[in-house]
Amino acid sequence: MAGDHAPLYGHACQHSGFLEASDSGQSVDLGIYLSQIASAVMQAHAVEGVRLNLKVDTWPVSINVAMPAGLVVNEVLTNALKHAFVGRSGGTITLHSLVDGEGCQVLVMDDGIGLPPGTTWPTSGRLGALIVESLRKNAGATVAVTTSAGRGLRVAIQFARADAAPEAA
Repeated sequence: MAGDHAPLYGHACQHSGFLEASDSGQSVDLGIYLSQIASAVMQAHAVEGVRLNLKVDTWPVSINVAMPAGLVVNEVLTNALKHAFVGRSGGTITLHSLVDGEGCQVLVMDDGIGLPPGTTWPTSGRLGALIVESLRKNAGATVAVTTSAGRGLRVAIQFARADAAPEAA
């Protein structure tokens, strides 16, 4: 998942428009926001034969939670479209943002080739690691990443309801 930060930054600027358009500033509907990001990434990096399995619940969260969650989703989706299906005729990328009484789990995964042996994500000192750290700090999120050769990559982000709630006006 290493790479140039400029494309990610460009997507972040583009997606910040989704945030502004969706609310006056205090909260963002995470499900709608992540859906918009997924749609934009799929349009920008469309790969024939790769489909998106999208399932989201609506849930208002702080903009300080939505922005880094969106950046993680953007990076994982973009990298999956560019790298996960090399040498294959297609596959599936999954994005679920599901809410229950405890909070929300955002799951981004693919059934691609997985990371090369010895590679981890996020890589310490890289932008992805800074974004994940922001999620941990701003939302008390837990982030679990698993990968295996031929079985793809799975990134699960868990937020407690109270930790991700918008701040009171």
